[in-house]
Amino acid sequence: MSRIIRVLLLPLVLVMASAQLPANPGGAQAAGTVTGTMRKWQPVTVSFSGPYAYELDSSPNPFLDYRLQVTFRGPSGQTYNVPGYFDGDGKGGGRGSIWRVKFLPDQAGTWYYKASFRKGTNIAIDLNPSSGTPTGFDGASGSFVVGDVDASAPAFFRWGRLQYVGGYYLKFKEGPYWIKGGTDSPETFLGYDGFDNTPSGPYGILDFAAHVRDWTTGDPVLNTDGADAGKGVIGALNYLGNQHVNSVYFLVMNIGGDGRNVWPYAGKVNPAGSSSDDNTHIDISKMRQWDTVFLHAQKKGIYLHFVLNEAETANKKELDGATLGVERKLFYRELVARFGYLPAIQWNISEEYNLDYNLGATRVKEFAGYIQQVDPYDHPITVHNYGTDLDSVWGPFLDDSRFSVTSFQLESGPGTYDEVVESWRRKSRDAGRPIPIALDELNAVSTSSSSIATQRKAVIWPVYLSGGNLEHYLGGPTTDKTLDDFRQYETLWRYTWYARKFMQDNLPFWQMEPADGLLSSESTSYGGGQVLAKKGEVYAIYLPDANPSGKLDLSGASGTFVQRWYNPRTGSFEGTARTLTAGSAVSLGAPPSSPDDDWVVLIQKAQAGTDTQPPSAPSNLTVTSKTSSSVSLKWDASTDNVAVGGYAIYANGSQVGTTSSTSYTVTNLSPSTTYTFVVKAYDAAGNLSAGSNQVSVQTLSASTTPSLAVTKFVLINADTDQPITELKDGMTLSLSQLPTRHLNIRADTSPSVVGSVRFGLNSNLDYRLERNPPYALAGDSSGDYRSWTPATGTYQVTATPYTSSDGSGTPGSALTIKINVIN
Repeated sequence: MSRIIRVLLLPLVLVMASAQLPANPGGAQAAGTVTGTMRKWQPVTVSFSGPYAYELDSSPNPFLDYRLQVTFRGPSGQTYNVPGYFDGDGKGGGRGSIWRVKFLPDQAGTWYYKASFRKGTNIAIDLNPSSGTPTGFDGASGSFVVGDVDASAPAFFRWGRLQYVGGYYLKFKEGPYWIKGGTDSPETFLGYDGFDNTPSGPYGILDFAAHVRDWTTGDPVLNTDGADAGKGVIGALNYLGNQHVNSVYFLVMNIGGDGRNVWPYAGKVNPAGSSSDDNTHIDISKMRQWDTVFLHAQKKGIYLHFVLNEAETANKKELDGATLGVERKLFYRELVARFGYLPAIQWNISEEYNLDYNLGATRVKEFAGYIQQVDPYDHPITVHNYGTDLDSVWGPFLDDSRFSVTSFQLESGPGTYDEVVESWRRKSRDAGRPIPIALDELNAVSTSSSSIATQRKAVIWPVYLSGGNLEHYLGGPTTDKTLDDFRQYETLWRYTWYARKFMQDNLPFWQMEPADGLLSSESTSYGGGQVLAKKGEVYAIYLPDANPSGKLDLSGASGTFVQRWYNPRTGSFEGTARTLTAGSAVSLGAPPSSPDDDWVVLIQKAQAGTDTQPPSAPSNLTVTSKTSSSVSLKWDASTDNVAVGGYAIYANGSQVGTTSSTSYTVTNLSPSTTYTFVVKAYDAAGNLSAGSNQVSVQTLSASTTPSLAVTKFVLINADTDQPITELKDGMTLSLSQLPTRHLNIRADTSPSVVGSVRFGLNSNLDYRLERNPPYALAGDSSGDYRSWTPATGTYQVTATPYTSSDGSGTPGSALTIKINVIN
């Protein structure tokens, strides 16, 4: 593949900002160029013009013999010392004079930066700040202003860095605690034919052809002359994100390993591994492409699990003979410099560190220590083991502050997985440092329905209700290098999401403890039931077989509790809530249906006036539009004795979404396929109504999908929610002549209900995404328009309809107008 081809940038509005601090007596260097959206928790790039170089130069080597470090000082005085990197021409080309640093600001306000740029032999990996000599733009400084969090940004870029906070779960800095439910396969995720200079290895090369259809207009591409322009890997991430898969495990260097087609280097490399390999020159175009993919993954809510070594001896010895030498230090520094700005990532020192060539605990700790010194963000670090003797292979890391999460392999684990999670929670607590317990390679799960059902009963729910995290190992050793169609495992992703969603929506899981001893007399299938509890307040019980369901000991609790049944196969509560009186063991009773299947019981402390009455069933469910991949529905509202909380939408018996409005577009459907839809209402207490009337509809064939269009813009009075006038291109609005200054703009579409509408305002092409009508520039709450008061000036408003609810799928005809606002 030609090295001239370069990454096409994401459709991101870049706000240019630069400032120069007052000159000092020594003559300060000019400020760098600052680009980014300039919002809290969103990436900022500072680019400097420095020495011209080529990525294969050796005298000096631009990656080793120059060191860029930039100190950022925030509004509250916080500082970050961030490593930078040589970026060629700044567009993916290997020749140029652009030197860059990427940063993730954690506070709104004015930030100051100052560059240290020094030259010397191997200075890049030297941690002594005074080593080498100043050169080029050393001392360049400036400032930039960061706005507050963008409420419409993807979750990771609203919540901030995911970090270890001293407990059993990672937590976003300004967001929720996080439960991992990801994929451990393929480990060769980066062995993709859309990346520059990526060869076919012993297991071939991935093309993700099955996911090209998941790429959508507006998504990034990687090149212009590849087979799919990079759409396959971007589409794969879109698919995983849509399925709520929130973690991907991958190798970043497998020279001498199994796949032998992933590395960051531009120089000569023997894929089988060799001491003569050039491991000190970085492939700038490939790194730019990797960065595009990694950033897109984060926008889709996917945690990046960087695995830095493979089990095979040749791989472990590829860098400095398995020591912490020049090559390894440069490898670590370059990864941190180029990708450390991302908010949700993890460094894994090695896959199966103790297999074949045993790195040993001392060396693993040394490697982790160097990364920790280089990484200004303190991302979680772990190491992956081989074998079942966890005490000997992972015990040495338990009380070490360099390691903040486990990465257990348990393909033939000691006992059941829940016992491992529970015992290692205790061990980490007893060591004085409770950490998240993650099982990252379990018995392989196949695509068969029986294998996936076993995974649900033996792995997913037992691990989660023991307080653990997991990644699924798919197919086995060959699939682990060749899998490029994640859709084969869609049922697995759905079951995993149902479990995570149950915990996230209903439990203070980070405050809960395993309490299996409270359950008795239940079926012993799959080792019996699992209990996660915050005693006296809430209990979650998983029953692999609910016949019999057993008894829960509430003798240590007091008061009234409410019991509900959750179906782990459909992801919804079923049946009627039941009131329990604590003070003794209580019988869980029979589930609403299928007693020989698995069920989840949720028991919560009743509040005063606890509601046990379900809403009425929705009525008059109808189809309003359809495409080859989506069906839009509407229905009449339900009623409730307290209040309707929302509606759950089911397709062919499986829940596919929820909404608070009385319309919904179901996406990711197959062409020319018949689906039967039902809607149920629920309230705040979790009571679920009976189903609405059923409607069956066949999606269109792929070739007959009707076009979508935004037909007009309407100015709305946000005080009364009534239209004021249709907006035309070039129209002038006089605020003093309008009935109110509390305004909004509605986009009307054809058909009237579409998957979603993305608004652009002036240069911000991703100003707002609206998933349900009315589609409003400033948003609404079930038709109650939010207020927008524009300042005087000129505004360009764009609205684009999409077939899918997340601003993806097939785009329709957009409408753009310019309006002038005066007093």
